Amino acid sequence: MGIDFLYIVHFDKQFAALLPQEFVDQYIIGLNVQHVVAGFDYTYGKLGKGTMEILPFHSRSKFTQTTIDKLTNGEEKISSTLIRENLANGDMHRVKELLGRYYEVSGTVTHGEKRGRQIGFPTANIALDDEYLLPRIGVYAVELQLHGKWYAGVCNVGYKPTFHDNLEKPTIEVHLLSFDEQIYDQHVTVKWHRMIRSEKSLAASKSLSVRSQRTRKKPLLILKEFKSIRNKKIYINSCYDLLFVLISSNITLVCKTTIAWHYDSPTFCSVTGV
Repeated sequence: MGIDFLYIVHFDKQFAALLPQEFVDQYIIGLNVQHVVAGFDYTYGKLGKGTMEILPFHSRSKFTQTTIDKLTNGEEKISSTLIRENLANGDMHRVKELLGRYYEVSGTVTHGEKRGRQIGFPTANIALDDEYLLPRIGVYAVELQLHGKWYAGVCNVGYKPTFHDNLEKPTIEVHLLSFDEQIYDQHVTVKWHRMIRSEKSLAASKSLSVRSQRTRKKPLLILKEFKSIRNKKIYINSCYDLLFVLISSNITLVCKTTIAWHYDSPTFCSVTGV
């Protein structure tokens, strides 16, 4: 962004007591600010009595200002607070609506405990690049980008309660479908699509394997028996269902339209090789 200096001001009683004009004089004019950009509902000074409407008066003609208008989704104001709340709830579809894109985090694939591989579900353990806000603890349908290509997968973000009692922070593990390569130390990006379920603690690895199989098959209730759909057209309601059709069996999809994981419209596919 071309920022050379960042000032962090400690908010204490003395700072909170500054009158609007005192705040502008000390922290805007005093720092030789030439232009101020803030949202329509920004306030400053004691009790928030300074507003963008009266900022030109307080500026003493020393700087100019730009007011960012209200941005809404329906009747609701889009704000960082609202986006964080939906992340905390695991509502990734809502997060996408508010951001105008899927939520993404980036990091490096590291060596984990390799428990997933032992039960038939190898995972890529992601060490994040930054202090990202993570979605609610649980299991998600995701995409993982590696070397410019996107792969569909299932991500567990949580504390692995089956094997640990006191992990300090949640881990991110992604199981990729139709993928069997070593990608340690590779930089990847995770794109979050839908929450599948909350994280659960199971008694043993065997139970975990059974539960993982059930998680894979959950959306396949719409398909009933796989053998009955060989060489037939099926209706895929969303990319969420399509993801688990792919994960749950060795299916070849001959798609009548281009499929991308950001494509959420209903899609018809021909299914072979079941």
